[in-house]
Amino acid sequence: MPPTQKAPPDAPYLGADREISSIPRTVLSAASLRPGSASDHASSPANHEQETGADTATGNWIYPSERMFFEAMKRKGHDPRAADMRTVVPIHNAVNERAWAEIKAWEGPWIQGTR
Repeated sequence: MPPTQKAPPDAPYLGADREISSIPRTVLSAASLRPGSASDHASSPANHEQETGADTATGNWIYPSERMFFEAMKRKGHDPRAADMRTVVPIHNAVNERAWAEIKAWEGPWIQGTR
């Protein structure tokens, strides 16, 4: 189990299960948007967080577990309540999925060449 998956002493019951997102893991830069260029940094985090990986079958993001979310909030100076993670994490995931659906719907006509 990775270090971020150890149960926090103040929240030993937090889940370690993670959900695979429908969002492809890609990091775009201005250089990678130019025709014929490739992004060589798509697999590394853009911040100082630990690499948590992508799903090997789909290449999509993997959402954090309850434990990971709790620990990230603490690391960032918040005062999370462990009991809230069972509610917060699914909301976090649902918001991301909804935003991705909105992006795909907005970009759809351009991708299909109808605009």
